[in-house]
Amino acid sequence: MSDQEQTVPDATERLDAQAGDELIGANADVARPAPPAGEPGAADQPEPVHPDPEPLDPDSAADGEAPAASGDDLTPRERRRLRQEQIRRRKRERLVWIGMVAAGLLVLSAFLYFFWPVMAGRLDAVKKIDQAQALLERAKPTVNSIDKLVTAQLSPSAAPGVPDSAPQILIARRDLKQALALVDEAMPHLTEDEQRHAMDVRAATKARLDMLDHAPAILVASVKAVKAKTLVDRAAQEASAAAIAETAASKNYSLGTASAVESASVSLQRIKGQLADARQLYAQAAAAFPGGGLERFSAYIDARTQAVKLFSGAASAWLAGNRPTAAAQFAAYGRQLAKAAASIANQPSAPAAPGQAFRKVAGPAADAYNKAKKQASDADKALSAP
Repeated sequence: MSDQEQTVPDATERLDAQAGDELIGANADVARPAPPAGEPGAADQPEPVHPDPEPLDPDSAADGEAPAASGDDLTPRERRRLRQEQIRRRKRERLVWIGMVAAGLLVLSAFLYFFWPVMAGRLDAVKKIDQAQALLERAKPTVNSIDKLVTAQLSPSAAPGVPDSAPQILIARRDLKQALALVDEAMPHLTEDEQRHAMDVRAATKARLDMLDHAPAILVASVKAVKAKTLVDRAAQEASAAAIAETAASKNYSLGTASAVESASVSLQRIKGQLADARQLYAQAAAAFPGGGLERFSAYIDARTQAVKLFSGAASAWLAGNRPTAAAQFAAYGRQLAKAAASIANQPSAPAAPGQAFRKVAGPAADAYNKAKKQASDADKALSAP
């Protein structure tokens, strides 16, 4: 501190000192003795005026100090010392209050520095869990509608076709993935009870995401199976018509007359065309549903076509008068026809084949879907529990 700063008194102390000087001067006038009677100026001397006693200092009364002695009992030096002591005491009290306020601010600052980030992180984490649960609730209607489609396809009486649900699935999966990310971000900042609730939210979300992950495989397989069934039904009709005509031609051939054998030969040409159409439709069905095992029907038609060719050769040989060759060809026709029938024996009929193929192809995805569906149901029960 500079010399100039040391010589300049505090403003409060200067004002208090000035008030003390005025009080001392007033008391000095009061304490001055009156001149004796008969001395000059005695008659003119005014009657002493006694000032009101100095009010008690509230701070001193509060501290239990005795009120200051009257001005008549204190010398000017004692009054000045008393006043200066009061000034110093008030300064100390102000310093105490300033120190208390500073300490409070320091504690508050420490709290904000060390604990507020933790509390803010927890509040933010709780908010994220609420957001995740809102996203879960928003995705539930889509998951429920997809579940109805999947359930219908897995039932024996599957619906004929599946509406395009890809956009719905895409939006719902996006919401569920975002919900999972929010839960994972919030988890480290939550209390133990909050973490249990968050885990239930996560389980319900993850299970529904798994359902939507496996649903497309089931629905796509169903669409393929329905398309394949349409083609298989048409192919089966052509093959059945060919079989009926083939039976009639065999009966005509057995009559052994030239007209009957000629009629059988004409019918066999038409039967070859029917089998060719059936073969094409079966090939299209197998291409529409890869992995469905529908290729065996194309092989069956090929075997049937080979048999018809043998039958046609027998009819041509008979009409040409070559009866031994005709008989050998017709016998070979019978064996080939039996071989064709054996190729599809103990297997589903053509109309039922696409449905069985669907259950085979979609089976793994259906098992995973049903497992996720049960997990979603269990998680919902945990969330709704009190």
